[in-house]
Amino acid sequence: MNKILLLLSLLPIIAGANPRTITADILESSDLTQSYTINYATLNNIQTTLTFTAPLVNTLGVLTCNVASGSMAGCLASADFATFAATSAAAITSLTGDVVASGPGAVNALIPTMSYQRWVNFVTGNDGTGTGSQLRPWKTIQKACTAVTGLATINTPVTINLDGGNNDFEAGPISCPPNIALNSGYSIQIPVAFVISGGSTNDNFWASNIEFIGAFTWSRNDATDMSATFSQVAFGGATTLKQAGSGGLALEVYNSSFDAATEIQAPTFGSIFYSTEFNAATTFDDVTSAAYYEFLGGYMGAPISIAGGPFIYFSGIQADVPFGYTLTMVTTGNGSPTLQTDSGSVPPTITGTPTLILTSYAQHESYTPAVPGNWSPAPGQVAAALDQLAARGSGSGSVTSVSVVGANGFAGTVATSTTTPAITLSTTVTGLLKGNGTSISAAVAGTDYVAPFTYTQEVPSGSINNSNVTFTLAHTPQSNAGVVLFGDNGPLVQGTDYIIASATITMAVAPNFGQTLYATYQY
Repeated sequence: MNKILLLLSLLPIIAGANPRTITADILESSDLTQSYTINYATLNNIQTTLTFTAPLVNTLGVLTCNVASGSMAGCLASADFATFAATSAAAITSLTGDVVASGPGAVNALIPTMSYQRWVNFVTGNDGTGTGSQLRPWKTIQKACTAVTGLATINTPVTINLDGGNNDFEAGPISCPPNIALNSGYSIQIPVAFVISGGSTNDNFWASNIEFIGAFTWSRNDATDMSATFSQVAFGGATTLKQAGSGGLALEVYNSSFDAATEIQAPTFGSIFYSTEFNAATTFDDVTSAAYYEFLGGYMGAPISIAGGPFIYFSGIQADVPFGYTLTMVTTGNGSPTLQTDSGSVPPTITGTPTLILTSYAQHESYTPAVPGNWSPAPGQVAAALDQLAARGSGSGSVTSVSVVGANGFAGTVATSTTTPAITLSTTVTGLLKGNGTSISAAVAGTDYVAPFTYTQEVPSGSINNSNVTFTLAHTPQSNAGVVLFGDNGPLVQGTDYIIASATITMAVAPNFGQTLYATYQY
């Protein structure tokens, strides 16, 4: 039996750069004519290619050790490989500067250009001998989080790639720093408590394809500005996402679910919940009017409570009242919530007195006249008048004729005014209405209400060919800051990996063949 010594050359895509050769691994061959198919990919804009000299032969990506017997340069016979494998790390003196040896006979390739990618494999990983590389992953998430603490920052986030099925063995709680992206190509369960701790004045967190079965906590009470992005994440345990101090918290939650008691406090910034399920009681703690919550699509089947003065936008929510959906608006010293919604997204009765802006109907189909101030703007005045009439009850006297005088934005007609009057009220105002307690008038977009917008996910147009850096969105975003661009390894950092002007995205480094990009934004 013979061994093939595999040599890899890392060739940066920068013109004029010198290739560097590192010893990456020792491959064992059952005979001298066996071939190996070499798979390579582009990571962090570094292209992995194969370089070699005789007796190694490469035919259409198949690497062959072409010797008849014995050992030659690049090919080891079994006896020679055994000698090499038994050599201690201290005795190996001919490794290149990019390779570090550790342990008897072990050769661990450390590639500096991949310093912001780490791998965890729950089956093949090893916390003792692993390096966090794709070839030698760690076994536990805690090992990875401990190792990247201090390395992960807002400008240099670290992606931790998970593989090997569910994490059924790791003892909790798992404590991780912010500014990491926890990523899996398929849904992976984490059954123990997960806590984000530490950080600086501006911290992010990303997670995709994760089921947090245990409790999930990221809670601060300071001036830190926090943001978190969750895509296809299930929160199966008690969940806390809050900034109780002077800092802010922005949440972007896509195709995810909150399945246990949840507490959210996201002041200052806007938060988006897109196609998200709320299956357990959720409390949005007291915030000021600077906060903004947007719920697009999704499902609500449990009690929801929102406190303070945030602006809230509901659209296309599946409101499952039989399964326990209730909506409570709590007035605090920070004010009362303002809710813009279609009538199908809210339950028939809302507890509290929020300002309601209905986007689909003039009034809620199940409006209860006993709460005259519950709906604003119009028809609040009409509702109040009906309440007053209902309170008066029946009386005596006679009416000879009924008419309607147009004023304060209202008009009307009367049929059979002298016998059985039928009054039809109308308004002289076109568009959305606003009231001042006396009259109604047309509301102004951008002044009296937030103009409707559309949320989209799309693949930007532009060639992915290892040279093109310019890509175009289908629409001009409502805000450049709200554009999130994703690559193969998760979210990219705006201002570092790309910049955006109007609908044009300019990448810092051209994507390579086979890579994908997609963007999420509002317009």
